[in-house]
Amino acid sequence: MRYLEILNNPPKLKIKKNQQEIIFTLISCMYDNKSYIRLKKDKNDEFKISHYNKYVSFAFNNLQCEYTTYDIEWEADKQNWEEVIRMLNTGTSVITEVKSR
Repeated sequence: MRYLEILNNPPKLKIKKNQQEIIFTLISCMYDNKSYIRLKKDKNDEFKISHYNKYVSFAFNNLQCEYTTYDIEWEADKQNWEEVIRMLNTGTSVITEVKSR
């Protein structure tokens, strides 16, 4: 099961400062389903979060993270990417890779 492999041996993820959009690929503990978390800056230069797969948007609550969306968005606004990754990994999915621009 890929979820357990990644949970026990998480990949090294790095995000450069001052990115406008970050997309995390996640693997779920249920059947290794793949989904994505997008953090994208809005017109106020603040990050907003969305959760989706390639077909449809999901409620963020589906991840069952220990943190709220605004907790994660505020850490992203501070460019505290290690903390954002840690927070996202507290739910029923784990991050496998990250892309940013």
